[in-house]
Parts: sequence; structure tokens; C-alpha cells
Amino acid sequence: MKKRIAIFIYFALFCIFCLYCYSDRKDTTSNYKIVNVGEGVALVPIEYWDTCKQNLKSDYCYLETDECQMIMIDYPVKNIDQGIENKMGISDEIISKMHDIKSEIELKDIFSVKNEDILHIGTTDKPSFQSYMLVYEKDTMIISVFVFHKDNRSMFQIISSEKEYFSDKEYMKMYDLLHY
Repeated sequence: MKKRIAIFIYFALFCIFCLYCYSDRKDTTSNYKIVNVGEGVALVPIEYWDTCKQNLKSDYCYLETDECQMIMIDYPVKNIDQGIENKMGISDEIISKMHDIKSEIELKDIFSVKNEDILHIGTTDKPSFQSYMLVYEKDTMIISVFVFHKDNRSMFQIISSEKEYFSDKEYMKMYDLLHY
């Protein structure tokens, strides 16, 4: 009898896990646009995608509304328009330094962020890839920098948006699913 109860409990837990995975996948496919940038993949909330101006190039993608600018870069990148770099507050030097980082602290230093301005900071260090996240406040904007390293390649997603434009869940989804 105990064995049957244990099997039933394991089966129920398995079903709950499957339902959770299914609902998370359904949320992702119905609420996010998958954007291919070079060989990399990034997610963008569909509501933003549908309202933004899009500048799609082979190795970067720039999206813009009045409240939010976003760039996704497959590094090495050939050439980013200087106007876009100025709007995003980045340069070729910053981009190349982002490719060489080994910790989220180095990412913080590249953007000269003070500790009191940091909202979220994190890293995932696996044998097959590394990812870094930095979300900070600058003036009235929230700046989010997501970096994904795999082998000798890097994917970057930089977002400059008004406060509360994206939810914490949306930021985490974009960070978690940036990959090659």
C-alpha cells in the first residue's frame, strides 16, 4: 500500500511539473517575439515588438519607441550605426570589453555603475556558457545589460527604458532566454 501511495505521489508531482513547463512555454510563445540576431536568439515582449521602430541588420537589431530603446548584438559585430551607439550610450570599446568580461563586477565597471544604483546583478557560470546580468537605475531610466558567452562568441541585449516599462518577470525572461 505504501508503495502505491509513493508511486501516486511521484506521478502527481511529475504531472504538476509537466503542467508548469507547458504553461511557461505557452506564456513564452504567446507573449514574446523570438528575434534571431546573427547566430544568436533573443526574446522581446510582443507588445513592445508590435509598437517599436525596427532596424534589423545581420549582426545586430535595434528597436525603439519613445519610452524604450533596445539593442541586441551578436559579437563580433561588423559595424553599428554611430547614431544608435550614441542613443544607447555604448561604443565599440564598450562592446569589445563586454565580450571579454569574466564577472558581473567587470560589467558594472564597464558601465561605471555605483553600487547604490544597482537593482539586480547576477551571473550564471556553466562549463558550456556564461551569462551576466546588470540592471541599474540611471537618472529616470532603467538600464539593463544582458551578456551571454559561449565558446568564442557573445550575445548582448541592452535595454534603456522608462521605469516600470517592463516588469521584473519580463526582464528575467529576456535574460534567461538570451542564447546561441
